[in-house]
Amino acid sequence: MKRAEFTQRWVVNILGSIDAHVPEATRVQLMESCGRACARAQAAQAVEDCGGDYDQLQATLGKWLGKANVRREGNVVDLRYGKCYCHLQADVPESLAATYCRCSCGWIKEIFETALGSPVEVDLKSSIKRGAQECRFEVHL
Repeated sequence: MKRAEFTQRWVVNILGSIDAHVPEATRVQLMESCGRACARAQAAQAVEDCGGDYDQLQATLGKWLGKANVRREGNVVDLRYGKCYCHLQADVPESLAATYCRCSCGWIKEIFETALGSPVEVDLKSSIKRGAQECRFEVHL
């Protein structure tokens, strides 16, 4: 077995084991923590430059996701992804455990909290990995 295949199999197995043996609240916390770390490594500088300005954050996200995929109504931001942006998901031929999509919630939390300087809540409404046409999140500012 090649190294990449071994790594892929290991990731699928560990995530399946986490789903099978770890309480949901802990699974969510673990995956959101992973998403936050990924956001810090990938996009933190770009959103730090927003300096608390939501309009600037929305413009940055609009460049990444398309303007129509970042909509705000009051204190709720509707984010939509037309594709799964996760490199790990793309590199693993098998479907990852359902809890895995909570990683994206952590990524979004980190991005918004870094840019705006205040805590947010993120609700996963749908995901491509779970059979939807798009990934959709609600961010509560």
